[in-house]
Amino acid sequence: MVEKQRLIDIDDVQRRLSVEQVAGLYGFALPADFGSSGEQRMPCPCKECSGSGDDKSVSINVSDDVKRWKCHREGYGCGAQGRLVMLAYCMKHGMMPPGGKLTGDAFWETARELEALVEGKPIQDSPAPPGRDNVRDNVRSVVEKQANVPLAESDNENARSLVSLDEKLVTTLDDLSPAASAYARRRPSLLSEQVTGEVRTGFMPGREKSSLRNNWVYGVMNRDGQPLAWVGRNVKYEDDHQEWITKGRHGREPNKYRFPNEKLFRRSLELYGQEWLDDPRFEKSLQEHGLLLVEGFSDRIRLHELGVMSVAMMSNKLTDPQTELLIGYAREKGGNRVGIMHDADAKGDEGAKETLWRLHQADVEGYLVWSGKKFGGQYADRQPDSLTNEEWEELAIHCSPR
Repeated sequence: MVEKQRLIDIDDVQRRLSVEQVAGLYGFALPADFGSSGEQRMPCPCKECSGSGDDKSVSINVSDDVKRWKCHREGYGCGAQGRLVMLAYCMKHGMMPPGGKLTGDAFWETARELEALVEGKPIQDSPAPPGRDNVRDNVRSVVEKQANVPLAESDNENARSLVSLDEKLVTTLDDLSPAASAYARRRPSLLSEQVTGEVRTGFMPGREKSSLRNNWVYGVMNRDGQPLAWVGRNVKYEDDHQEWITKGRHGREPNKYRFPNEKLFRRSLELYGQEWLDDPRFEKSLQEHGLLLVEGFSDRIRLHELGVMSVAMMSNKLTDPQTELLIGYAREKGGNRVGIMHDADAKGDEGAKETLWRLHQADVEGYLVWSGKKFGGQYADRQPDSLTNEEWEELAIHCSPR
């Protein structure tokens, strides 16, 4: 048991700490525009939540003494909430405490660390209570027991019927809605019939009886190429989001992606594109550049078109299970090297720092393909799906072992 020598006035501790201080303590990346007063937004600290990679998932009142917060991801997230002390626990462990209540040794340990932060004292690691595994080991055990099941093997009859959903998808300009056409034109790889057919992506027309109609749909496969889920991308997201901002951020914020309910599919356990690791076409790429890591679906598809092997997080931040997968794939196929190619903007650069740290802790050679400031800022605010052939050839020179 952790020795309880005295009382801690946790309300006073929470009042004296800022969210930035707590995030810094546990290495949690806050949005670049995170403010110091009023209601702010941030990613969910629970790594199994689909909102862990969305800077708008959690609302938190930083002007409140106890900094009350809540995750608003509804069917796509976890509904985690609490005060600053709960946020600290979640930032440290990547999950809510068992039963959703912070009590006993878990509360004491978190409160003691926050008090030390207030007083500027060094924080010593606390041993796990006897009879209990480390929290992160518990998370890993749960993940292993709850692996995503291929759609064809699902107990859900509706899920089994979606195995060949991509047969309903279209990619020719004449079949696309104006919004879908604009979305695809900005990402020319999505207009290549050969590429879209291989990776099983396309637009779901509005005439179809599908919850993904009027979305660009991406298929997430397991290592063996079996469909695990179909993810919809709102092709009008940029316009919808700008309209929401213009209206003073009133009403529900539009979603960019439509993931299946987490009871059917957990994004945090997979890396998009992993089914191509054994394809002979990518052997040269893996030998020369290692395995590349990108954020989004269309980023990975563009590199696929270029003959470059990459996997995508489907977010801007790796989860613990994804980190384990990435490390394993890098050692197996990538010569123990990973080229990090997050979006070249402030959020991407922040996520890349954490990815580098995760890889180096596992003795995997992680290197930056680009960033917002690398190469004199030449690629600032760019995403991999916008790369030209000539730009990749220039970048590739810096991706080979020296």
